[in-house]
Amino acid sequence: MANREAAVPNEVETAFNIGSINKVFTLIAIRQLALAGKLELDSTLSRYWPDYPIQEVARKVTVRQLLQHRSGIGDNIFGEPAGGTRKTLRRLSDFLPLFVYEPAGMTRTAHYAVDSLPPNTAIGYTRREQDAPDSVPRHLNTALLPGRGSSTGGGYSTAHDLLRFVQALREAKIPGGVPAGLGVAGGTGGINAIVEGELPGGYDLTVLINLDPPTAERVARPVRG
Repeated sequence: MANREAAVPNEVETAFNIGSINKVFTLIAIRQLALAGKLELDSTLSRYWPDYPIQEVARKVTVRQLLQHRSGIGDNIFGEPAGGTRKTLRRLSDFLPLFVYEPAGMTRTAHYAVDSLPPNTAIGYTRREQDAPDSVPRHLNTALLPGRGSSTGGGYSTAHDLLRFVQALREAKIPGGVPAGLGVAGGTGGINAIVEGELPGGYDLTVLINLDPPTAERVARPVRG
């Protein structure tokens, strides 16, 4: 069910929160800036963010290290801002989704505000603990989410849009795109998504589920086999 309280079922065009799969779109957007000569991947963070609060880090860590998840910078993206709540996290001032979504024809992919989801969008349900027994009731995951997803994850997409993304990569329609044979997943409480391109036999695979991990992998594994 996309919405259990309203008895709305999931369907092929339902938009799901895809978690960290959004990181692929962020990677491509940054690579596009590099191709356009607006950014150097091996420059340090201090060049593009001179007022970064930890200068020792800014002078050492490069953009490439951030993209490859080897910068050593710790974080807690699921924490709450000082004096606020998760719902006060709403926007990145320079977030430009059209750099990736528009060339691929991804018309149902966006970062929606958690308290104003459009129709046919799945709401997440979580037991809060991975592999919790079926006897543990599921709850809405709204309290665990920021007010809006960010470049690190939390956007929404549909099965067809994600397949359009893989096809656009295959046809080299996206400057700075990654190989079409990508394998990427995202997940947290009430969210689990998998995209794999160019599997044997010429198949692409997308699994979207509004439940806790590893429910998507439980579906993907036998299908992939």
